[in-house]
Amino acid sequence: MEHQDWETHIVHCKMGNATNVKKQNNSKKKRHNYYNKEDKLNSQIEEGKLKHKKISNDLKEEFKKWRNSRGFTQKDIANKLAVPVQMINKFENGTMNHDPKLVSKIKRIMN
Repeated sequence: MEHQDWETHIVHCKMGNATNVKKQNNSKKKRHNYYNKEDKLNSQIEEGKLKHKKISNDLKEEFKKWRNSRGFTQKDIANKLAVPVQMINKFENGTMNHDPKLVSKIKRIMN
């Protein structure tokens, strides 16, 4: 263990300058008012401006036609895509919110 240095080294720093710099930086920070953001979000929800995206009717109808023309059941497609059957059912009914992963899987399997 001759190559290791086991001596203790003490490093001193000036604390006075560090606190002065900290105070100056805090005064320049922009303060956020989070309550206004919550109020804005709540007002948008009440007005009905915030809605989830739904699956487009064109894609849903195209998928139904493709699936029926190939003779696949919803269960067959769900097994190929590794998703529950309920997701395929909701996708075809249009009750499902937009899921980019599922949409890309469906587009890939259709091509």
